[in-house]
Order: sequence, then structure tokens, then C-alpha cells
Amino acid sequence: AAALTEMRTWHADPHVPYLAAGDASATQYMIKTVLEHGWYTRNPDVGAPFGATMYDFPIPEPTNFLLVRILGVFGKDPFLVYNLFYLFSFASVGLAAWWGFRRLGIVRPMAIAGAFLFSMLFYHFIRLGHLFLASYFSAAIFATYATRLALYRLPHLSSDLRISFGTVLLLAIAAGAGVYYAF
Repeated sequence: AAALTEMRTWHADPHVPYLAAGDASATQYMIKTVLEHGWYTRNPDVGAPFGATMYDFPIPEPTNFLLVRILGVFGKDPFLVYNLFYLFSFASVGLAAWWGFRRLGIVRPMAIAGAFLFSMLFYHFIRLGHLFLASYFSAAIFATYATRLALYRLPHLSSDLRISFGTVLLLAIAAGAGVYYAF
């Protein structure tokens, strides 16, 4: 709700993209390709006479593209999915930050406040043109595990660093959000 208020989108048409210039257009093209053809690598509707292939332009972000496909349930309009993805990124970033703070032993009220602030960073708003970078939930996940490894054996943290299926799954989801935040 805070993101919607900040961006003044309460009365905006959800089928009109929040940004339609620069790299946002390329992202909207990839979203349209995913919605209509299943993945971003092949689009027979452009690139005459044989169609466009993006095999030479790898984008290691399967988590983001799967989320695009899931959001496609709400409609095949790429601009609607673009806007929904951006709005959903505030929730995913906040949830990941809250999880990370709680995992590190931060008390609930402070974890909620920290997660809210983390999701509302100015960075989130200026990354609208680079939609997948605006979804930086993986940074919180990676930072949590890096901090737990750095603080291993401190008394207020669990000394159990076993790798569970849930840990592997969460790290795989985070890694699928691109290599940018992993580095």
C-alpha cells in the first residue's frame, strides 16, 4: 500500500505500463514473449523472416520468468504483468527481509520495521526500468545466509547449519533471480 501511495497509482490504469522507455521496453518485450510463447528465447512474431531467437543473449533469471508466467494468470497483457511484477516485488522484498531479520534473531517489531524500510529503499523506485533488478528479494536471502555463516557459533544464533531441503530450495529460488545480487 505504501508503494502504491508513493507512486500515486491508486487510480492508474493497470494496463498502462508504469514506464515505457529505455530498458523497460526490452523487459516488456520479454514478458510478452514469455506470456505468448512460453519462454523469452524464441518469438516467431518478430525478426522476419525466421523469427527472433535470444539464445545468444542468456538471461539467468528463471525465477523471475516463472513469476511472469504465474502473473500471466491474471491476464496476457504484458503491461499488466509488468506492473503486477513491480508491485509484487515490494511484497517479496519485504517478506524476504522480514524472514532474514527473524532468522538472525531480530525481534518481531524491529524485523517488521526493517523489512518495510528495506522494501521501500529509493533504489526500488529508480530500478523500475530494470524490472528484474527492482525485485531484490534474493539480496536479503543471500545476506541472511552470509551473515549466519559469518556469525557461526554465536550464542544467540542456532549453531545448526545443516543444509535442509528448504534451504536448498530457497537458495535455488534466490539464485534463479539473477546473478547480480549473488555477486
